[in-house]
Amino acid sequence: MATTFNTFQTSLMAITNTGAAAITAILRAEKLMDQVKTADASILLVKTSVLGGSVVTRVNLFSTTSHLLYTGGAIVNYTLFDPNGKMIASGVVSGDTAEKPASF
Repeated sequence: MATTFNTFQTSLMAITNTGAAAITAILRAEKLMDQVKTADASILLVKTSVLGGSVVTRVNLFSTTSHLLYTGGAIVNYTLFDPNGKMIASGVVSGDTAEKPASF
């Protein structure tokens, strides 16, 4: 029995391919469950993707100014759940810079 318990304890503490221990995921799930039990709680699941882009510096030989341009974009997938796990809303939002000047 002691060997089985030690094996179980080791598996809970072992770092998985996600970079965290299994016990950490369990504790996070418990904390999330406590939050979901509150009135009017919702769960928002968001997955993001970044589209590759580039940065271009344009220099005018007859002026001392230069322009920094960037291209790229992002895609966001979202799903909104109620406390019982029923999906309320979902969708995809995308954005694209279309070589807009940088603003700092």
